[in-house]
Amino acid sequence: MTQETTFERLLVVLDPSSREGDAGAKLARSLVGLEGHIHLAVALSGPESAALQDYAAAESMTVKDAAEIYLRQTKERLGSQGVTSTLLDGTDLAADLVDAVESSNSGGAVMPEAMVERAQSDRATWGAISFPVLVVPTFRVAA
Repeated sequence: MTQETTFERLLVVLDPSSREGDAGAKLARSLVGLEGHIHLAVALSGPESAALQDYAAAESMTVKDAAEIYLRQTKERLGSQGVTSTLLDGTDLAADLVDAVESSNSGGAVMPEAMVERAQSDRATWGAISFPVLVVPTFRVAA
């Protein structure tokens, strides 16, 4: 007998600097279904924010404004029903993750593999995480 795991609410941390940056959102949508809720998050610092920083510089805007545009575009691709968003500082990704899951009342988080590796660098905070974290693998194209 197979038991299916479902979530009512999930936090999805996006990586705008990756081709698969919103892959976690697509996974989360399939896990929560059309009736569930997805809370998108994007970090304003760290390597994941490089594309946001480049876009902000090119358009003469703040990184926060660039992140809000990215979140709005991602919401539109997913369908905005049941989708909210937030910004993460990104300097302490593990603590940001805990805060975002708690404030959004999510049952877990979905994150790209590279961001999980960075969040795990703070072992004390990462070890205190009491919710499931689904890892979206980073796909690398062979040269």
